[in-house]
Amino acid sequence: MENSTKTTALFSKKVSTKGRTYFMDVKAAKNGNKYLTVTESGLQQDGSATRRWVMVFEDSMGEFVECLNEAAQFALNKS
Repeated sequence: MENSTKTTALFSKKVSTKGRTYFMDVKAAKNGNKYLTVTESGLQQDGSATRRWVMVFEDSMGEFVECLNEAAQFALNKS
């Protein structure tokens, strides 16, 4: 019997920009709680690949999204 620990995404979206790619994935933990992973992938100046990610759990998601939206609006409106 195969034992797989890989979690299937319930939602997945990819955003490609200059030199970076972002992945937004919503997954479900074994207990059924949902969480968001935001992954950044890109190349460093020496050509090596990097990948960084953050997990946001369901109970914090509302506050996280609110803060992210506020920070993005500030950055976009500030010249």
